[in-house]
Amino acid sequence: MKDGDQTQQRHAPAASRPFGMHGRRGSRWNRALFGAVLALTTAGGASAVTVSQGLGTTTDSTDAFVYVLGSDTNAYVAEGVTTVWHWTPVSRPTGVTISKRIGALLPSGRLEVYVIGSDGNVWTQQPNGWTNLGNPGGGVTVALPVGVTQNGSSAPFVFVIGSDGNLWLTHWNGSGWPWTSLGKPNGSVIASVGVGAISGNTGSPEAYVIGGDGNLWTSQWNGSGWPWTNLSRPGGVGLSTPVGVTIPGSRPEVFVIGSDGNLWTSQFNGSAWPWTNLTKPSGVGLSASIGAIKNQTFVFGTDGNVWLNYWSGSAWLWGNVGKPSAATLSLPLGAVATTNQGNYVFMSDTTGSLYTAYTGGGSIWTWLNVGFP
Repeated sequence: MKDGDQTQQRHAPAASRPFGMHGRRGSRWNRALFGAVLALTTAGGASAVTVSQGLGTTTDSTDAFVYVLGSDTNAYVAEGVTTVWHWTPVSRPTGVTISKRIGALLPSGRLEVYVIGSDGNVWTQQPNGWTNLGNPGGGVTVALPVGVTQNGSSAPFVFVIGSDGNLWLTHWNGSGWPWTSLGKPNGSVIASVGVGAISGNTGSPEAYVIGGDGNLWTSQWNGSGWPWTNLSRPGGVGLSTPVGVTIPGSRPEVFVIGSDGNLWTSQFNGSAWPWTNLTKPSGVGLSASIGAIKNQTFVFGTDGNVWLNYWSGSAWLWGNVGKPSAATLSLPLGAVATTNQGNYVFMSDTTGSLYTAYTGGGSIWTWLNVGFP
């Protein structure tokens, strides 16, 4: 049956602790502003509101958070630990509809989501409500998202593509959100790949895009500016579908699906950015990207399964995360890695219900129907 569907790939993970025992929600959410938490059990259930778009995922040491846009045009966030999840409505900016996701963060314990509004501005929803971060000005509006990350001081850095074709940055400087043009590589930007930040005290942010020449480019803060670096592309292969960026430690890893249908990665080895062909699962095409976390990349296969490419310590291997037993997955929403409760990948099915596959700190993937907002 679909309601309460819980599919185990091989065996059950360790039991989870009940939601709420960690007692932090009150510090993140103004309940008077956002209303009561909408509790969901894994039974799912009928609802007038379905999931229409993913808006971002983030995590702390234990909980996973996934923001979605509902069919009622309002935003919602689901927070959970393995089998127990709760929905919270976070509405939308007054007089503005949400058009595109940028991403979510949890800097210094503050749950934040960043989106592009129908007015061409960047908006953020934080514990004190929705805030308009504006646009670059001078007739330039925000056209496409790139991503959001934070530096070593937990200050958010938001990267977008402007209507002028340039990469733009707005970041919290302690008192406001100034806008800075980072230009564009070799004439234009045709797709965003993602953002990240080098770990450490400075937490230097980095943005990755595909340029008009078909190459991968990065703009990184060097202490005085944001120069562009050409990371090229695999020989004879175009870069067709961005997957994501991870920066475990100080070695960035960028993942894309190539025009040959294979998953490719370019990783900084200390002096250069060589490309490595991670291939694809045997007999399965890669139909969509889901996201990348640390040394793991998630993609949606043409067989309807979620697939994982991961670093084993000596090689890049493919693993089948599978799919729920009684649902047809359709929309990728993202993935996160927690410190204490393992990894989560998020999808919605053809009915607009949210599903997650989680490891619970182990190595076995279990699917769970989180349900509707």
